[in-house]
Amino acid sequence: MVGLPPIGFGYFNRLQARTLQQNAPAQASIHFETAARLLFWERGLREQAGLTAFQAGEMKRASSLLLEAQKRETLSHEGLLTLGEIYCQNGDCDSAYAQVWLPLYQTGFASPTLLARLAQYAASQQDAPLEILYLTRLLEAEPQNAPARYRLALLLADDDPQTAIDILATSTDSKSELLRAALHDALAQNDPAYRNILVGRALASLGEWQFALEAFRAAATENPAYAEAWAWQAEALYQTGAESREIEETYEKALALNPNSAGIQAMAGLYRERIRDDSLAEAHYLRAAQLEPQNPAWQLALGRLLARRDLPAALEHYQAATQLAPHDASAWLALAAFSVEHDAFLEEAGLEAALRAYALEPENPQILDLLGRALTLTGEPEIAQTMYERAIALAPKDPAPHFHLALLYLQTGQRAPARQALEDILRLDPGGLYGQQAHEILARYFP
Repeated sequence: MVGLPPIGFGYFNRLQARTLQQNAPAQASIHFETAARLLFWERGLREQAGLTAFQAGEMKRASSLLLEAQKRETLSHEGLLTLGEIYCQNGDCDSAYAQVWLPLYQTGFASPTLLARLAQYAASQQDAPLEILYLTRLLEAEPQNAPARYRLALLLADDDPQTAIDILATSTDSKSELLRAALHDALAQNDPAYRNILVGRALASLGEWQFALEAFRAAATENPAYAEAWAWQAEALYQTGAESREIEETYEKALALNPNSAGIQAMAGLYRERIRDDSLAEAHYLRAAQLEPQNPAWQLALGRLLARRDLPAALEHYQAATQLAPHDASAWLALAAFSVEHDAFLEEAGLEAALRAYALEPENPQILDLLGRALTLTGEPEIAQTMYERAIALAPKDPAPHFHLALLYLQTGQRAPARQALEDILRLDPGGLYGQQAHEILARYFP
């Protein structure tokens, strides 16, 4: 190699770069850069050096090489897209848009990758009309792009529900089907404010709170006296991180318009409960219970709140809920969970509540798991183990019954199955609370 002339050495480096390009991009980038210096008349080698540096994760080097290539020659579409990615990954998406993506789009180039980046940038700027434009073009180029289809439907749901329905016509995922059904129901309503409420609640149920907020605001604009629109707007403000003053003023507006709505009282109570204003939360929940004395939900809310400071009082409300809904497994489950979580009233109420819930829904893995915990605490480990095993059979990917079974194994001296159960939890919930606890227990008992 020492005897090779510069041109020959340049071709050698180009060959080496192409050979290493897939499996060793960092080395390939160096060879491409060397070849670019020696074979200076060949276009694209410096760009290839930048692209392979990007592939290797060497962002600073990739940026330098691509910018130099851009000065010397015209970058390919791939090179320009990669340069835009580097800008954005370095926290400068504005430059990516203004210097790369938009100029490239204006040339008439419109690949799905470019259109997706343009739509993402428009979303970051909260420019809905521009995002709609880019997403529409993206779906023209890539009709099977389900995330883009769903996102476009979200953007259109409030202002143009029929078009949103049409966009979702070929989507089969559960979120799209739920949104499509809700939009169908909304279109059947003559009252535009109520129509917006239905759309907003559907969006909220999907976790799309920013879009839901716009729908609730539209409902309040259509009918400023519509108390529920203000209450839902307050909840959406909370969910999107608005300032507490704005949230509280919006709830006050809702309550002033309709103080006799149990639902609004309960929503205000939930907000107060979240911010640890327990006295006001209790007042709202009590008012909801007075307005709807047959609704067990308000008794459960009071029980949950009072469990922070007064377990006997909380028990009374949980038991009141089960009396109001004796055939509702969820009410018994809530009572049993309260008893188990606080290790209180197990003999008096907790175990019976778990058994009543089990009798109503014997194939519910959550109930089986909770019944296992109640039986463990009341000294029935063998039956508890059976409950955990049944819960795992019904919901094998749920880490909760695995974790509780592992604890039971440890308590009864079954070290080998305990270790196996804990290792299963690590696989099922590597980044979650159960996984973290399993890791700590393994480190302590199985070093």
